[in-house]
Amino acid sequence: MKKDKYSIISFIILLTSFIAAAVFLIVSIVKPDRDSIETYPPSAPVTENGTSANESSMIFNDISLPQEETSSLAEEASSAPESSSVPESSSKPESSNVTYSSSEPEEEINETAYLDDALFIGDSRTVGLSYYGGIKGGTFFASEGLNITRINESVSVKGFGKTTLTNLLQNKKFGKIYIMFGINELGWLSPQAIKEKYSALIEDIRELQPDSIIFVSACIHITKDRDAKETGRKNSNINKLNNELSTLADNNYVFYINPNSIFDDKNGNLNSAYSGDGIHLYAKSYKDLSKWLCTDALM
Repeated sequence: MKKDKYSIISFIILLTSFIAAAVFLIVSIVKPDRDSIETYPPSAPVTENGTSANESSMIFNDISLPQEETSSLAEEASSAPESSSVPESSSKPESSNVTYSSSEPEEEINETAYLDDALFIGDSRTVGLSYYGGIKGGTFFASEGLNITRINESVSVKGFGKTTLTNLLQNKKFGKIYIMFGINELGWLSPQAIKEKYSALIEDIRELQPDSIIFVSACIHITKDRDAKETGRKNSNINKLNNELSTLADNNYVFYINPNSIFDDKNGNLNSAYSGDGIHLYAKSYKDLSKWLCTDALM
């Protein structure tokens, strides 16, 4: 019985050894050779600075290039300084179409600088010029409904508040003064009567501003459709008024200018393309007027 016990133990030891040997043999066969594992990207020769060609190819946005191109990149990488693996880029490509802007903003051009020392006296049409003409430096004594017979009334003027024309002329010197009335007055005054009012205003201005140049502006026409609806403010009467106003010019200190030259159609009416209500100009047309004052209405 004792002999059988030792036989069983010996058998178990032998079996255990056999199993261990079998496991060792299986592991040896299945375990891969570390040196035979293919890496991704494929291994490449190491460059002089210790960077492989594959590592050099990864410099370019982590995109692996074809194998035939990696070798040339490895040569380029080997010539780069050791302190940096990223190639330095030049400040500008030689063949670049990019426009490099200046750090300093361009100086804004004042296209209406000629009118910086000007005073404009008028009605709602002149108010439109102040709003939409792009005139940055001019002074405007104008309001809706203002006419030559109410010239002594107070008007709100930028930089002065509510003021009369006399007070304005006494406190600021102007190089040019434009008078732009007519359309409101024709509703009840004759062209000759309006001319007399103009003449008195010019005398007052000359007394307070003897060195200023005065521009008497022709009254701008109305459109054909609007003319058909009017009685006193018709283009025929506007023409009569403009003829009267033109006689006020002495071509020395007082000059007559006629903006109808840029706004009339072929029949002498205000071109409907420039006005919505037949009397007042469109906003964009006031810019045409201010440009005309700066380029053509010069003396």
